[in-house]
Amino acid sequence: MVQKGELLAERDKIVNNETYQKLESLRKVFEDEAKISGNNTFVALGQFMLVGLAMSLLMVFLYIFRKQIYFNNRLLSIIFIVIIAMLGVLSWAVQLKISSLYFIPYCGVPIIFRILFDTRVALNIHLLMVLIAALFVPNSFDFVFLQFLAGLVSIYSIKSMVKREQFLISSLLILTTYIIAYIGLILIRNGTLSNIYWIDLMPFIVSVGL
Repeated sequence: MVQKGELLAERDKIVNNETYQKLESLRKVFEDEAKISGNNTFVALGQFMLVGLAMSLLMVFLYIFRKQIYFNNRLLSIIFIVIIAMLGVLSWAVQLKISSLYFIPYCGVPIIFRILFDTRVALNIHLLMVLIAALFVPNSFDFVFLQFLAGLVSIYSIKSMVKREQFLISSLLILTTYIIAYIGLILIRNGTLSNIYWIDLMPFIVSVGL
């Protein structure tokens, strides 16, 4: 039994069998609480409805403000292929239970759409993708907050890809945004710097590097 406030393991310390069993029990409790209760068919139906609503709003935006894209099947195909591909990668990563979803270069999508189209299109698509992804990822608030801020920075920092140094500057700005936002979230929740492990920043570095 794990008691409230009990220290289970210290960093860089050897984990014995008793501590391992406590960690395993805590992991199972966390996974059980994170599971969606109820009929899986209705859960899938609800997710389908929300995804459909988000995609419909994107099409309404394109129809009202970007008719040249809405009536161009090739451009629409590019948009949907990129969205489906990125969400597919994210879903695959969730199923594999990789150590951190932040390894995925999510900010590459708004950069692509910023170069192909314009700021408003890139911003709307990025917001749509982040909201859809929040339906499937754990710690969805953290994910949405970090990805939305980093996506804004990636969109605002890219004008064109003519100069290579501009891409480097944009990458550094995105990485800085990730780090500041991540540390801010940790400080809000724990009120101390002692719980910030710099190795946890590695997924952001890898993501920006990709």
